[in-house]
Amino acid sequence: MADILSLKEAVLVYLDRSGGLRKLVEDCKPFNDPQQIEAVYRFCISVNPSDVIELDPALGDCVLHNPLAATALFKSVNVILKLTHLPPFPEYTLDLSSFPRGYGPVRPVSMEGLVIALTRVTKYTQGARFLCINDDCPCSTGFHHIRVHAPGATESATVGNNFSCMVCSSPLKEDVKFRVLGDKQLVELIHVKALDGLSAHQQSSLRYQSVTLFLRDPHKVSSSFQELLKFTAGSPWRFSAVVAHFFGSDMAPPGLYHTLKLGLLLSLVQTKSDEKNTFHNLDLLVVTTDTLIPDRLMMYSLGLACRGVRHQASGEMFASLSKDQHGAGTANIHAGSALLATGGICMLGDLGCYKKDRLDAIQSVLESCTVSVFIPGKKYGEDADQQLSFPVQCSFWALTESTDASRRSGRADCAILGTALVAHAQSLQVELTPEAEKIIHGYYMASRRVRTQSQGVKMSVASIKLLDARFFPTGASALVIPPDAVFPCDPGDVDGLHNRDVTLDELHQNILRFIYAYAPGADTYITEE
Repeated sequence: MADILSLKEAVLVYLDRSGGLRKLVEDCKPFNDPQQIEAVYRFCISVNPSDVIELDPALGDCVLHNPLAATALFKSVNVILKLTHLPPFPEYTLDLSSFPRGYGPVRPVSMEGLVIALTRVTKYTQGARFLCINDDCPCSTGFHHIRVHAPGATESATVGNNFSCMVCSSPLKEDVKFRVLGDKQLVELIHVKALDGLSAHQQSSLRYQSVTLFLRDPHKVSSSFQELLKFTAGSPWRFSAVVAHFFGSDMAPPGLYHTLKLGLLLSLVQTKSDEKNTFHNLDLLVVTTDTLIPDRLMMYSLGLACRGVRHQASGEMFASLSKDQHGAGTANIHAGSALLATGGICMLGDLGCYKKDRLDAIQSVLESCTVSVFIPGKKYGEDADQQLSFPVQCSFWALTESTDASRRSGRADCAILGTALVAHAQSLQVELTPEAEKIIHGYYMASRRVRTQSQGVKMSVASIKLLDARFFPTGASALVIPPDAVFPCDPGDVDGLHNRDVTLDELHQNILRFIYAYAPGADTYITEE
């Protein structure tokens, strides 16, 4: 008893020093609402094992080697201990290529691997309230029988019809209006070296077996990401700058490929359907002298899409036909990479590997957002020919080299394909804020005015293309264009972000001055800032 009391005292001291008690008070505030009545209250407590060991070695040993008992020490109805990290020792790392045999100590372990399969997110019961069917029993009311999910337990262990009252042994029935639900997902993980078996250049006799993990209550947005958004809320440019700066740091060091990283992120968040079932997408074409790092960044980003498909040169891009093998006597239509990527991203890779007919097909699909399949009647047992159309609802990512050698070899018709991307982008219905729309309108009015003035400064087409509305203004026609207006400063620290804000704000003001100077009547619809 003395040991348990000392451990509980250490728990209280740790929660006090780490801010856990303060967070617990904040988590309890929503439950003060008289309209909110629940049978189970669930709390998540972040635990830093290093701090716990320094405070009390016995408690630290319990947290790392007996997590269920440690949870009971922290427990208040339903508590989840979330370890911020684990000690950097082999005992706390599970190597998927050497899975342990036998039953060792049940301790938390970390593992890294390749996700080869996952289920959709479904619900499970975190906790439920049960009442005794005997009206004379005190457990027929109140909250005497509460069942909560335990790690490793099945759904039937939390909710079922075979539970008995602890007082009178009568059957219990669930009060379903007090059931508390959570999210769960199954993920199949395998060692990353298993990809060697798919390589045509390296064959291995090794065989890998996957491990299935249960993920419970997956968070959509991490708290650190929300803190970053809160920290950068005072600037219209900072959040995107910081995210793009550090995005994909394993593929490309921070500070490189800003525009590509930002484009990939925008494409990922833009590729979705709205409430009216209208699909929105953002296609990317990267023209570069070296495709290695852009290809790696695209592959890294593809894993973040809700559905990401990399097209293989040997496979079908859109749709193909075959004779039905089940006796139906009709055509079997096989979905290609683009249709398999519906709702997500289809990565085409290096366009230099495609012939002209394939590029023409890509251009046609980009213009119409549909795939047409012609079914010859004679070949597939029909009286007449048929043509079916399927909507293409994915974003395409592609890259190509801009070297003279590739142009001479005729490997890619970048001009034609580039026009088709641009044409598709122009067909999208983009919603602008009133302020951004007014600035764009005034900017082009001023641009036309400058062009028509014989004594005016001639504007280049490139300078017009540099315009973006307020959030990422990157240049202005008759003005001096900064060498790198999108990322003029290092977004890696606060001073760099401040200097970046100052530069972009000054550029924004210069655009407004340009509009006031050359656009007639601009002061009537654009407020001077």
